[in-house]
Amino acid sequence: MNQRTMLVVAAGLTAFILIIAGALVGQWSQSSAQLLTTTLTPDVIADPTLVSEFQQREAAYQTAIAEANQQIEQANQQLTPPSNLETAPQTMPQSETVATTVPMTTAPTAEEAAAIALNYRGGGTVRKVELEEERGLLVYEVKFIDGGEVYVDANTGQVVYAKLSKEERP
Repeated sequence: MNQRTMLVVAAGLTAFILIIAGALVGQWSQSSAQLLTTTLTPDVIADPTLVSEFQQREAAYQTAIAEANQQIEQANQQLTPPSNLETAPQTMPQSETVATTVPMTTAPTAEEAAAIALNYRGGGTVRKVELEEERGLLVYEVKFIDGGEVYVDANTGQVVYAKLSKEERP
């Protein structure tokens, strides 16, 4: 036989072996996947008490998930800020002196936070009010047109931080 014929026969045998090996691997992976699927379904369990226990646990699990999702939804609704937190500029005369915090029985609104910040500073013009989370605390960030900022706790109404404007700094 010449070399060319030997090369063709060798290529043919190699292709045949690769096809057989591929078929075996495919058959093995398909049977493994089928085995896993059948072992994880409850209808394969022979004991009726085990099937019943499985179904009860599954129902309790689904109920617990539904309750947890409902609690999360309720919490999200309570935490969702009003859609429009920006307020119109508010001004207060510099001559008025008022307390820096307002006793709150409920969580303050954005407008109340602006009033608290104005009281704290002793006046000014509010540019914007935003509800934010700072260092794990939910606060209203009240920004003034002169660059000052006052952070008001969104739960208690207390001022937790104030950044003075350039004019107010000594």
